[in-house]
Amino acid sequence: MGSVILNWVPELQSVLVSYRNRALKETVFDVPCLPPSLNHHHRPALRISKAGKRYIGQVLTEEARGFRSAVALILKPARFKEGPVAAVIAFESPRWVCKNGKARRADMDNLTKELFDAIQLATGLRDELIWHVHAFKVASEREITTVHLFSLGGTMLG
Repeated sequence: MGSVILNWVPELQSVLVSYRNRALKETVFDVPCLPPSLNHHHRPALRISKAGKRYIGQVLTEEARGFRSAVALILKPARFKEGPVAAVIAFESPRWVCKNGKARRADMDNLTKELFDAIQLATGLRDELIWHVHAFKVASEREITTVHLFSLGGTMLG
């Protein structure tokens, strides 16, 4: 793996301008952290079934619950009922690049999945209404997730 391109800001800005020129509505919000990876989303826990049998199940981690709560607090007044919607996401973190300038292993799809689940819980925006996704890792001194949701309008075909 070669050296990482540290500044994707021009490409990110180009995508944002494109959507701003044609979208009906834009909702922007920042979450002051990154979503937890799906690898750190659940943990095993002892559960008891309705029949009283014990089994090992999965529960959300504190990190995942905390992220979902943060998104809910930020997006409380927002509601999305129609699609299609475009999402432009910037995951800013110093963790994306190692000291030697190489990219650190981190799957972006694991981050977007938890982000979209949190958005759905907070706003009612179902995954199937998100038709376009543009996600960027941005090498930065701060750790923050910035999300732009664009209502593309129109009626669903079908």
